[in-house]
Amino acid sequence: MDKRLRHIALLRCFAAAAKYESYSQAAQRLAITQAAVSQQIRSLEEVLAVKLFVRHGRSMRLTPQGKTLYQHVDDAFTTLSAGFDKVQVEPAEGVLNVTTGLSFASIWLVPKLWKFSARYPDIKVKIIVSTELESLRYSDIDVAIRQGDATDHRVHQETLFIDPVFAVCAPQLVETARIAQPGFTQLLTGGSGRSRAL
Repeated sequence: MDKRLRHIALLRCFAAAAKYESYSQAAQRLAITQAAVSQQIRSLEEVLAVKLFVRHGRSMRLTPQGKTLYQHVDDAFTTLSAGFDKVQVEPAEGVLNVTTGLSFASIWLVPKLWKFSARYPDIKVKIIVSTELESLRYSDIDVAIRQGDATDHRVHQETLFIDPVFAVCAPQLVETARIAQPGFTQLLTGGSGRSRAL
């Protein structure tokens, strides 16, 4: 066996950092500190004797070698996840993992959960509040509730409801800015002739 496979934990950290091109986001995803992510990446670079990231502003960009490694690591983890899916037998009743945004969870979903629990008392529901678009095919997430158009057409999707969105503003602004309709308009600023876009 290739001795480098002993460092698979480092590859997990590398995959997260490469996906987000951010040590801080990788740290949040893995529930470790940013310093720990940085240390693990350095350790992997020392093992492989190659530079995997370069700093670009606030983000960490993959080097050409890093991009090549990430493609293979991502493929490997995808293959492993597919293997786990084939051998794991999930019980009919268990924990239902649902991810959604904070507002939807607190205002709409959580207040209605008692109805589901009353009907299915043996199924525990775990609400995971997140703004990230999780991969439902290769994660513990069973259901994702998101606003907007679908991004992954390989999973089953249903529209729950249409949420109307409309613009509001203070009555004084309507009068002083002479706003006739929502959208871009011009604010007259005294007699200077200058304008701003709303």
